[in-house]
Amino acid sequence: MTTAFRQLFDDLRVSFRLAKRHFISYFLASIGLLIFAALVLFGAVVVVLGAYAASGGLSPENLSSTIDWWANADPVVLLGTGILIVVPVGTLLFLLVGAMIGMSKDLTATGETGAERPFTWIRHRGKALLGTSFLLTLVLAVPPTLVGYVVSRAGGGATSPVGSAVVSVFVYLWVFVVGGLMSMSFPAVAYGERVIDAVKGSPRLVVRHFERVFGLWTAFMAITVIPTAAASLGGTTIAGIGGLGTFPWAMLLALELLIAMAVMAWFLIVLPMLYIGLTRIYAEVTGKEVAEERPVDIPIL
Repeated sequence: MTTAFRQLFDDLRVSFRLAKRHFISYFLASIGLLIFAALVLFGAVVVVLGAYAASGGLSPENLSSTIDWWANADPVVLLGTGILIVVPVGTLLFLLVGAMIGMSKDLTATGETGAERPFTWIRHRGKALLGTSFLLTLVLAVPPTLVGYVVSRAGGGATSPVGSAVVSVFVYLWVFVVGGLMSMSFPAVAYGERVIDAVKGSPRLVVRHFERVFGLWTAFMAITVIPTAAASLGGTTIAGIGGLGTFPWAMLLALELLIAMAVMAWFLIVLPMLYIGLTRIYAEVTGKEVAEERPVDIPIL
């Protein structure tokens, strides 16, 4: 086994062990952050609809004219509106990631963390996390949106199967390459770097420790993409055979349970492993303090 693979195996082993040991904390933190995000989005929708209603926009006549206007709107206007939606939503989602990275920083530095820690990070380091989230959204989410728009316009307003494949491949490669290069941004902010310095310094740090960072990032992408591609291929095969009605209900139920378990495992184990792994790598390669793993108590009978 080469040094790079040995290091990757060790990073995955330590990350899995810590994610498993603090499973309850990460589970409760994830649920809390999802509720927080849902409330923020709901509040934003209520404010927008309230303002629109106050201007009389929800009356039958105005609503009908608005729908007609959207149906015939300039594609550039639609693109701009789409970006105006993607940027705040993407920033909110990245904020949740940054809060979980902060939680993992506590675990890396002290060996302990808690479900309340992401909200502590949002309260005390919210501006830095929001700034980083905004920049990462511009870098990671806006270019795929533009590519999707260009492909759609090239197809006359509709995306063909070939166009969808082109967009999917571009999105995967963009997230894989650029996402990997920017993966040290949140750990740097968690350890006190300024937002601009963290985002600018992330690619340099990743290139300097390419095998280690991209080894972990590649493992995460593989764990995410391969099952997703298999499920998509399976759905296409089932549709080609004749649809779900051609299979016994017990088989379909077992398949649905398997998919649900895989999604839960990804959300509750794989994601925390990524947060912990990236944070520990940043701490180790920059000389920050890393808490020693506590030995597991084995009762002696």
